[in-house]
Amino acid sequence: MKATINSPIAAELCFGQLLYSSFYKQGFKLITSPLPAILGKVFVEQIVNRHWNPYDPPKPEERFAYLLQLNKHHTLFGWLLNGGEDEMNRGHVPYFLSYHLQGSLSVARLDTLFACLRKGPIALPGRRLPQTLQALPISTFRGYRPAAPGVAVSTQMQLHAQDRLQRGRAIHLFY
Repeated sequence: MKATINSPIAAELCFGQLLYSSFYKQGFKLITSPLPAILGKVFVEQIVNRHWNPYDPPKPEERFAYLLQLNKHHTLFGWLLNGGEDEMNRGHVPYFLSYHLQGSLSVARLDTLFACLRKGPIALPGRRLPQTLQALPISTFRGYRPAAPGVAVSTQMQLHAQDRLQRGRAIHLFY
């Protein structure tokens, strides 16, 4: 059975949030919901720095999805969007929105993450630095209108990720 955002498998999940972009009068910054600091460091090193090239940014309409299994108990997944211009008229500003799943990753949970990636993010904080980011229970995702379109990860990539999971190998997917 394939999990969906509305499945009972998803009901127990809660996602931490990480956001990297340029914020009004703050510049480029990482903000997170309450998470271990090491997760923010890994997010910037393994996702932001690897997948954003300011000399060759994606087109404004392009978006990408990623999923990074850090270990058996921590998985990051989310979207890279070309965030357009910031207040300093810098074009092609990256907008990385990531959710953090704490807990073991099963095939059913992996399917739930792919369903979230397909649907899109629940909210996109603007260019003003948000006061706080909170962890989001997956139940928040039921019936929501995504703030931006998601990315449908191909069946082949999903099967590859499931195979890696079942073999006990870490998943690092950028699509």
